[in-house]
Amino acid sequence: MVAGAFSIIAYQWIMGRKKIKNNAQDILCDMIHHIKEQIQLTLSDDMPNDNLNHMHHKLHALSKIIYDRRKKVLCVSDASFSLIDAGRGLEHLNVLIQELDTPLHDHERLLLQQIDTQLSSFDAFIQGSITELPKLDVCDFDDDKKNHLFYHILLYIRDRLLHMSDPGSQKHWQRSSLSLKNRLITACNFSSVRFVYTLRIALVLSLATLFVLWFSLPHGKWLLFTLASVSLPYADDVPVKMKKRILATLLGDLASVLIYSLFASPISRMAAMMLSGYASFYFHDYAATFTCSTIGALGGAVFMSAFGFQANFDMFIIRLGYILAGAILAYIANCIIFPYTRLQATKALWR
Repeated sequence: MVAGAFSIIAYQWIMGRKKIKNNAQDILCDMIHHIKEQIQLTLSDDMPNDNLNHMHHKLHALSKIIYDRRKKVLCVSDASFSLIDAGRGLEHLNVLIQELDTPLHDHERLLLQQIDTQLSSFDAFIQGSITELPKLDVCDFDDDKKNHLFYHILLYIRDRLLHMSDPGSQKHWQRSSLSLKNRLITACNFSSVRFVYTLRIALVLSLATLFVLWFSLPHGKWLLFTLASVSLPYADDVPVKMKKRILATLLGDLASVLIYSLFASPISRMAAMMLSGYASFYFHDYAATFTCSTIGALGGAVFMSAFGFQANFDMFIIRLGYILAGAILAYIANCIIFPYTRLQATKALWR
């Protein structure tokens, strides 16, 4: 167990040490590619198919990565601020391109082609294909007011990208101007929603564990797992999670009964467990991912000593009963006895 835990931590530390930086740069590149697509549509005299929401969501995701996953509590580096500023500049550039009227004049076509070339160099610089950005020459943009606007926004983006990659900017941190009280609350990651949820789930699981031990339930862990899974911070989300949990249990258990009844050898069962775990990465919905997880988990934890359709089906009925009981208890505890809704949380935040 220690070796397994160490391997997981070491893998994440080695492979994910630049994950935040890479994700942020990927978003910047995606924003650049989006603008280049809009430029090509505009050059072909087609109306750009953009309502500006795409760039806004990308900029929001970029800011969230920087602020939520910063290396120091209440500190953001100058390089990270420059990265966000570059995203803002790209969003502004996209807006300016959207405002061009079609059909374009010859000088506007030339302008867009120059912008497309600059964006290609920005993209190559972010991805590390080039180490220096070519200088922008104001002579490439005529005296038209609109052209100068494009020149200055490109100049701003270029400056922010250079600042983003500067080693000195990566080591200089800007501190928060929040009060000491708010700093302590933020540093402790305190949340009234989490606090209420922690107390509720601790009480519910403690009582459920006492119940399982008191009556010596042979597979009581399934009831506890279901309680922990379905119990959520907000009571509004519990019914949806409960339905998905039950549906995933039904589908996963039935699939497990068929698979492990047809394939009784340990090697074939191990292959089924590995394939189901691999398949879970291709789904995003909880019901689908938990269905795959159920097949993988049951192969080793439940059906390894059960052979034949009848034995597997009996185990399926027992497990389903525990899952249903756990889901019902979770609903009663979270939605009836100790309800905590988003409305209550919102009122608490306002206070």
